[in-house]
Amino acid sequence: MELILVRHGETSGNALRQYIGRTDLPLNERGSQQIIELRNRLAPLLTKVTRLSHSPLLRTQQTAELLIPDFDQHSADPRLLELNFGDWEAQTYAELEATAREQLWRWYDDPWTVAPPNGETLQDLDIRLSAWHERIACDASADETLLVVSHGGPIRWWYAKYVLQDPARFHHLHLPPGGFAHVRRTTDGWTLVEGEITAT
Repeated sequence: MELILVRHGETSGNALRQYIGRTDLPLNERGSQQIIELRNRLAPLLTKVTRLSHSPLLRTQQTAELLIPDFDQHSADPRLLELNFGDWEAQTYAELEATAREQLWRWYDDPWTVAPPNGETLQDLDIRLSAWHERIACDASADETLLVVSHGGPIRWWYAKYVLQDPARFHHLHLPPGGFAHVRRTTDGWTLVEGEITAT
């Protein structure tokens, strides 16, 4: 089985470096262009896709439709949603440093158990992504290629847990808007074939 994990293209919130979780923003012009360029780059691989899943938000749906315009079996899965940032939604790091510095740093130090006010912990994210992972592991056959369009947080967490087998490296991974990771499952687990996910 192979997965093509794609982060949606840029939105206005990404351009402003805001924490955007559940706000339903569309792709901006640059974001659409990023995905068109990615489609051209991955054209041979995209012809092999047998299933396509994305989060229920517009930016991932638009990304999926740009990547494979005529694919007729889209599946919107809420388990692929970005981390819920709660009351910090649509705020920047600088804004939170000024208004909620102590709480912000508690979250940075222990995101597994500490959540933004009215938001999710990484443990919450892990529970739903693990359920999604188990489902595809059971449902998809060994020769399938799945296109999964999601968000930066879920993709980085899944990659750290299942490819690197070290969830603690989550915060050291970077995947730009419109970036991808092509991974393959072997008898030894998941391995990276190619992609733009990097560690700092």
